[in-house]
Amino acid sequence: MNAWTQPAKQVETTSAMPAAAMPAASKPASSKQPVILALARDQERHLEPFRNRLSLPVVIDERWRPDVFDHYDAALVLVLSNDVWDSDVCLREARRRGIPSLFLMDGILEFKHQWSDPKFAAGGGAPFLTPVLADKIACKGWNDARRLEAWGNQGKCEIVGLPRLDPLLPPKRRPRERGGRPRILVASANTPWFDENQRESALAAFHDLASFAATGGGVELLWRLRRSVSRQADLAGENVDDQPLGKLLGQVDAVITQPSTLQIEAMLSGLPVAVLDYENTPAYLPSAWRISAQSQIEPVIASLMEAEPARMSYQDECLHNELSCESPATTRMVWLIETMIARGSRARRAGETLKLPRRILPNWAPAPPSPHLDLERQYPNHPTFGDRDLLDMRRRLAMLDRELAEARRQLDQRSPGYWFRKAVLRTARLFASRGRSRAPAAGAARGGMRARSEVTAPPYAGGLGPSP
Repeated sequence: MNAWTQPAKQVETTSAMPAAAMPAASKPASSKQPVILALARDQERHLEPFRNRLSLPVVIDERWRPDVFDHYDAALVLVLSNDVWDSDVCLREARRRGIPSLFLMDGILEFKHQWSDPKFAAGGGAPFLTPVLADKIACKGWNDARRLEAWGNQGKCEIVGLPRLDPLLPPKRRPRERGGRPRILVASANTPWFDENQRESALAAFHDLASFAATGGGVELLWRLRRSVSRQADLAGENVDDQPLGKLLGQVDAVITQPSTLQIEAMLSGLPVAVLDYENTPAYLPSAWRISAQSQIEPVIASLMEAEPARMSYQDECLHNELSCESPATTRMVWLIETMIARGSRARRAGETLKLPRRILPNWAPAPPSPHLDLERQYPNHPTFGDRDLLDMRRRLAMLDRELAEARRQLDQRSPGYWFRKAVLRTARLFASRGRSRAPAAGAARGGMRARSEVTAPPYAGGLGPSP
């Protein structure tokens, strides 16, 4: 039985403590059962979707000290933060001991966070995820994998998805119910800005949306803003930041959000999504709708309410490039972890350096056809797309197939000589037509020369006076 089909297993988790602080009954020795060591501080929720399906128990370590490996027989290290010195020290110790490590991504990659966050290179620190010290990275999708490999993580990226979003699969198609005022959820990112200019742009965008809705925009806005943003924006209306996102997405017709993971969740729910970014920064996660200036608010909202099939289909493409969601991510995560554990164990037993392949998971899983690609709705005046008579369409298709086959048969019967003679005749006709067009012009020229020769000479030749 392999990791794809193994049954779910109950696990026990505990927080790693210094050996001196541990009760005698809970002090594990290196000879005990191997465990999966997770370096996590208040991040256990990211492990919940899959840890009960693993073959080994998961131990949560909140200390992040290299001596943890003296207390546990770690078969794999899971890390959820790559920007803390303590986690780097633990990962280096794991590598020294031949223990494989896996970095779990959860949020989206975002341009301003990557290049403007003062916690990283913009503030004098190390660049974010450039590179990642862990042996492998569990990426959401192809977009992240390509970008992270471009940032120096070649051979580390595995396309997994986000296990916590598995309950939202498969992606939905949810047509808007007509009637009543449309409702739009407006959301901020967890960290909506990183400097004063970004703060002013973000607050201006929220104020412009509120002004549009208040002055006859015809829509109702639900605000889901971080509390710090809500206080500074001072917008009219209730802030629903404390309500479950799934419940909110079921109550609205569209979403306008700053770049955030909420964009993915709204796309999975079948809602049209517009990205709000007055600074118009490069979009690591593209969208079918975008608001980068006040003048775009009215037309973009009108388009969101129509949810045109072409845009919704493109939104599906963006979703599947960003998130591997053709099947549950939990299965891929379990397979990846179990494979890394097995390879690490074999390498340590053989006294060899751990070498993982460039790709452990299959490289490609095709995205399903978009459920939003409705050609009849996209092209309402097309003579064919609105035809729903299946029997008549089959009859016409059979007739057209027969006509096409006959035309091809006739073309195949014509030898190369036929096409040569046709080309020669076409060339001859072309030269003949050019000759006929030049003949009238030549005749007119000869007639003009005769007329000039018959003109009478002037009476005073040479202008010397009258003749005698």
